[in-house]
Amino acid sequence: MIRTMVTTLAVGLAWTAGNGWGAAASKVQFDTGLEGLQSTANPASRVWTWSGDAAQVTYPASSQPPAPGQYSNLKAENGVSGGDFTGDYLAAGVKLLGFDVYAATVLPTAGFRVEIRSGTNMVFRDVKHMITSPGTWHRIAVPLDRAAGGWLPADEDLFEDVLRSVDEVCIRAARSTTKSETYRLDNLFLGRLHGGASAWEGESGSPSGSVTWMWDDVMDGWTYRIEATTNMASGEWTPVGTVTATGDVLTFIDDDADNHPARVYRLVLQ
Repeated sequence: MIRTMVTTLAVGLAWTAGNGWGAAASKVQFDTGLEGLQSTANPASRVWTWSGDAAQVTYPASSQPPAPGQYSNLKAENGVSGGDFTGDYLAAGVKLLGFDVYAATVLPTAGFRVEIRSGTNMVFRDVKHMITSPGTWHRIAVPLDRAAGGWLPADEDLFEDVLRSVDEVCIRAARSTTKSETYRLDNLFLGRLHGGASAWEGESGSPSGSVTWMWDDVMDGWTYRIEATTNMASGEWTPVGTVTATGDVLTFIDDDADNHPARVYRLVLQ
C-alpha cells in the first residue's frame, strides 16, 4: 500500500529573543495586558485596549455615518515584546500569520486587515470575509505567500523585500457602521508548515491494517482536521478525523487505511 502526506495551514514556529525562530509553537496571548504591542487610531481615542483577557477596540454608536479613514491599529514592532514578530521571514521559513478575532454585534464590512511593513514599504491583506458571524470567535490563518492571493500591492518583488526585513506587523480594524462596534483579538501567532511526519502500521490496540501518523512542531492545544484523498488531481479531500495537539505533537490513527490501495493525507488548521 502507498501512503503519503501533505500539510495545509499547520503551524508550529516560535521566535525567542536572542535565539531566533525555534521549533516549539508560540503565540502572543493577551492574558495580562497588550504584552508590549502598541496601538494607534483615527480618531486617537479609538485605540486598542486590554479587556481583561483579550485586546479590544470599541466604536460607540453615532448618529452620523462614519467619516472615511476611521481605523484602529494594533502593532507588533521592534523594541517591545511584539518585536518577536520582526526579522527575515523568508530565511526563517515563516509561512503563516494568524490570530483569533471576535466581532461582538457588527461585522467589519469596511475592512479588517493584516499589514506587514518594512521601512516605508508595506503589503496588506483584508480578511473581513473570513469573519462571518457576530458573537463568535474566528480563527484566522493567513498564508504568507503572494501566490495564495489577496495580498496587495500585486508586486512579487515588493512582497519578498518586505518579508526579508519585517519591522512591523499590524492588525487594522476599520469602522463600518453608525452602530456600536466592538472587536476583540487574541492568540496572535507566526507559523510555518509542520517540522515533519512519520507513519507506521499496526499500532498496539488498533485494528489490523490501520496506520498511525504523527506530526511534530504543531500548535499545543490547537485542533486540526485530518483529510485524505486517493487522487490529488481531483481536488477532492475527505475529512477522516479531528485531533487536538498535545504538546507540539499530533497523533492520528486511520483505521480505514487498509481499505485504500493508495491514500494522501493533509492537516488543516481548524
